[in-house]
Formats: sequence, C-alpha cells, structure tokens
Amino acid sequence: MDFSDSYAEAEGEAEGEAESEAEAEAEGEAEAEAEAEGDHEGAKKSAKNKSYTPRGEFHAMDCTDMVIGMARGDSSRIWDYYTRDRSTPRRDTYWGGSNDLTAAAGWERDGETIIMFRKKLKGNGFSDHDIVDENMHVIWAVGQEPGEYNHRPASGLEKGTPGLPDFYRADELKYHGRKNRGVVTMNFFDEIKRSIGDNAGAALDFCGGEWKYPRTCSVKDGECEYSARWEFDENTDMIDFTIKTVHTDKWTGIGFSDTPQMSLTDAVIGFVESNGRFFMMDMWTTGYLQPILESSQDLSQQEGKIEDGVTTLKFSRPRNTYDNQDVAFTDDKGMYMIFPVKGGRFNGVNKKLRKHEETPIPSSERIFIKSCRTADGRTTYTTTPKPATLMYQASIKFVELGQLYQLPVVGTREYTELQNTISKSLREQTPLSTVPGFQDVVVTKFKR
Repeated sequence: MDFSDSYAEAEGEAEGEAESEAEAEAEGEAEAEAEAEGDHEGAKKSAKNKSYTPRGEFHAMDCTDMVIGMARGDSSRIWDYYTRDRSTPRRDTYWGGSNDLTAAAGWERDGETIIMFRKKLKGNGFSDHDIVDENMHVIWAVGQEPGEYNHRPASGLEKGTPGLPDFYRADELKYHGRKNRGVVTMNFFDEIKRSIGDNAGAALDFCGGEWKYPRTCSVKDGECEYSARWEFDENTDMIDFTIKTVHTDKWTGIGFSDTPQMSLTDAVIGFVESNGRFFMMDMWTTGYLQPILESSQDLSQQEGKIEDGVTTLKFSRPRNTYDNQDVAFTDDKGMYMIFPVKGGRFNGVNKKLRKHEETPIPSSERIFIKSCRTADGRTTYTTTPKPATLMYQASIKFVELGQLYQLPVVGTREYTELQNTISKSLREQTPLSTVPGFQDVVVTKFKR
C-alpha cells in the first residue's frame, strides 16, 4: 500500500468534506472551525449569537505546533503539522515551512498504536515552536473509533441517522471528538527523579522510587488507581515493594523485564480475598500467555490486606536472586518495570488468573536500583538517567531450514532458548556491535 498516495487523498478529503452533513451535524464547534478559515472579524459577527461561539479572541488550539501520526501494521506516516485555528491541521510545508522531524517510526501492536519521533529544540520558522527549559502547554489527542463517536450536540452518527455513515475512516485525519483529547503541563528538561510523579521529588526521602496512575494522584490521600513503591536497603541488598490498587476484585502486582515488552518478564502477582486471606506468586512470562509459577519463590516479608477500598501487597526480594527465571538489578544495569494498572479476576481456590483487563504500562526507561550514596558518601535520592535510546523493529528470514523443521511451541523452554541463541548470535557475530550507540538486539517472536 502506498501510504503517501493514500494520505494525500485522505487529507484532501478531510479538508474538502469539512462542511458535509456529517461534520456539520457533528457539533457546533465544527462549524466554528469552518468559519475560522475565513476572516476572523466576519466569523465573530456571524456567530455572535450562537452558544458555542468561543468567548475571547484566542483559543487554546490557535497557533499550535503539532506532530501527527498514523500506523497500520509496521507501516506509518508521521509528519510535522501546524494549525492557525481550529480548522484541520496542515503540514508545515503548506505554510511555507519544512518537515523538521529528524527521525520518526510507528507501528501497531496488540491493539495499540505507537509513534516515536525526534525533532530539534530550536524551532524553524513560525510554524515551529521552541522547546524551552520551562513549563510548556502540551496538547494530546487521538482519532475517534468506530461506534464510539462523541460530539456535542450529538451528530447523526450518534443518533443513527448519519448523512455520511463512513465519514470517519481508518487512518484519516479528522475531528478527534470531545473526549479523545487532553492537556498537560510539563518541562521536558526536568531532571527525571526516581519517584515518578508531580512533586514526587519534594517528598522523596528514601532510596528507591514510586510509580503511580494517574500521574498526578496522591497515594497518601487514596487518589491513585494503582501505585508501586520500591525501597532499597543497601545493608541487606534487599528491595521492599508496596503495591496498591483500588481494584480489590482483581489481581495486581509488578513486573521486571530487560525490554518494555511483556515477553521474558519476571513478575510478582498477588491478590487479597474478601475474607482477608492473601496470596502472592513469583512468576515468569514468556509472552502473552498465562504466567508460569517459578520453582524458586524468592519472596519474603509478604503482607496483604484490603482497607478503605484499597488492596495493598507488600513483599521483599533480593536485588539479585541468582535464579535464571528472575531478572537482576545491578549497579550498572537497570530494568524496565511493568505496571498492571488493572489486572484480571482470580480464583482464590485454584489460584487461576484471568487476563489483565487493561494492558500493563511499562516504565518509559530502565530503572536502576542501587545505593543512593554519592562518591563522597553523601545520601542522594535522585539520579540522572542515561540519554533515551531508540528501538527499531526488524524482521529476518531464515532459509533452507529443511522441510521437516518444526518451530518449538510458544512458551516452552525450547522456544525461549531459540530466542536467546539467535539474539546472542545477532548481538555478537554481526556488524551490529560496531554501530555507534548500539546496545542490544532481542528476538521477540517467530512466525512461519
């Protein structure tokens, strides 16, 4: 599929259909957007008596620098955009600027779209904004999904009487709806603290960190849907974990992995029953299959309770268990942490676990668990991580394997060993190791 051709067609349709019945019915704001294309004063006068007319002369979407991307499978299109008002954004080149992304990649996996891009801090022309060392207003949005349209007032799509039933088509740039958007204030230059969350550094007085969802919630006030805290004791080389969730009828836990994917993840999963009995398991996942109970359970100091509508699990584990099914944290190597914000149902009798109801969230980078003392022995609770790394996905075809060759079954030890063997060969016996900045290569799956 030629994405450049289809994109040009889709973009042209999105602009040309701006006043079609489907969008005109969509909501009052869409009409205001169409008017914004013309003279601003004329638009104000013509819409003066309409309840949805913006109050004020400047809207939050005016003069916005954007990066917009779509993906289908392993193919993607990601471009530098700009919008002068609430009309459909245009590529920077439309305004006389240029596409200033220096790298971009995108793909779809397990029902999720991921886009990555890189751009310079200094803007190039009026259609680009500088990324500066101060709080910036960041806007995010995603396209509308079929059957989940949201407009105000309701459009023909919601009422079941659309003039154009397929107005929203896959991977077209059109209105995001009332719900699929948000804003956040952030400083991209902020030092990343061990405790991830707004104002976490001010309250961080232990050697460790925490992750919480939503990001701005307060664990103390019980506002978090999920939170994980880890504290390192350098005297015993043990890590103490505390996991909290409001989903008391679901299992919860935390995972550790050498990659941000679910494959080859060391996980601790547990639950608390309504009668107060709790259970925790040291497990290993080889993919998106049911986790396997490890033969060596390396957990201690286990506690579990439900209190005030919150499930709390506590446990300790060595930084390095020397178990080949456990990942090890060292001074020189960090691991990704996997956070299951909403697990699945559990059976307290046979300990069977249902699949998580929401996809677990990986940490944005590797987390290092080590002594919090500086070279002169002083205690510090923050760390500056290594620069962010890029991850590329590639496919390799093996030929002449023989007609009788059988690929090992997914989830078996033979399958995992094959993954590790090929990964090691690619890492050590190819020119990849000579590429500047190269860190690792991991085989994630096979397909015939």
